[in-house]
Amino acid sequence: MVAPSFPIHSLPTKPLKIVLQSFTHCSIIPYSFISNKAKNLVKTSGRLFQAKILDIEISNRLVVIIALHGESFNCRIPLNGLNNPQQVRIWHHSLRKKFYLNGYSVRSFIDHFMQATNGRQIERIHFLCDLDLLDDRFLRDHLSGFSYHKVIIDFQGRSVSPEHLKYLAPFLQSEQLDLRRATFDAPTTRCILAPNWDKIYLRSSNDLNELLLNNGSDIQVQRSMLSNTDINIFLKNWRNGSNPRLEFVQIWFSIERDLDRSVILKEIECHPVSNDELARRRELPFLAQIAIRKPDGTMAAIKFHRSQFQMVVFGYYPL
Repeated sequence: MVAPSFPIHSLPTKPLKIVLQSFTHCSIIPYSFISNKAKNLVKTSGRLFQAKILDIEISNRLVVIIALHGESFNCRIPLNGLNNPQQVRIWHHSLRKKFYLNGYSVRSFIDHFMQATNGRQIERIHFLCDLDLLDDRFLRDHLSGFSYHKVIIDFQGRSVSPEHLKYLAPFLQSEQLDLRRATFDAPTTRCILAPNWDKIYLRSSNDLNELLLNNGSDIQVQRSMLSNTDINIFLKNWRNGSNPRLEFVQIWFSIERDLDRSVILKEIECHPVSNDELARRRELPFLAQIAIRKPDGTMAAIKFHRSQFQMVVFGYYPL
């Protein structure tokens, strides 16, 4: 890309650094995209080392949200012709100012920003689109290869096919997974839940298998319709070795209801959690009622009431 001349680039190094330090956040980000020289100057100055890509949202357009010291920049790229250079619109929310950049593809825009900020990871990538708009080549050429902290899948209730799963595969290596309004068949569900997720959000889970097949260490389930018997089966399976990485699970029920202790704990040996144990285990995120134990001595504290169920694995105690 050939950039137009920019007067401050003719300044000696020291005065140029002083000028760059005077740039506002609103100015320094658009300036960094003027040319490779501007990008390298900004990188050397360290002005954008606190900036990060907070979100990449794919819908009927592609939106990149950049955050810097509490300020946000909304960068929009039209979905049509994404494999070609586009006009990028950058919108600064607080100042209500917009800037336009020409000649950047999605990949070159993100690469340029990550280099200018010395970035290592993108916070989130959010799939919110018609499945037919997913293009394997586009996703592979423009959005794969980056490190994402969290992937959000929201197909608005549409079923996800094995073919679409192939498109998503490069993004199922993040630390966190958030499933929203997306339905999968059994083999696809296994593929999505099997990775070693640090944290996984299930936004509307009614299927016990989604818990039993889950290999996350922190599982959050919302709007659940799981029954007392389902929870009993889950606890028995955990005791017998399923969900080996589990550290914490929290289930919010879609409606308040009576949680029957006699059903939830049927055929499960449980122990009261003493006040001394609660004091010693300060990391417990709730006031546990009872604890259950695996045959190897691993223990988990559980608590349940009308709207939610919680469980935390908190220690190993030889029998």
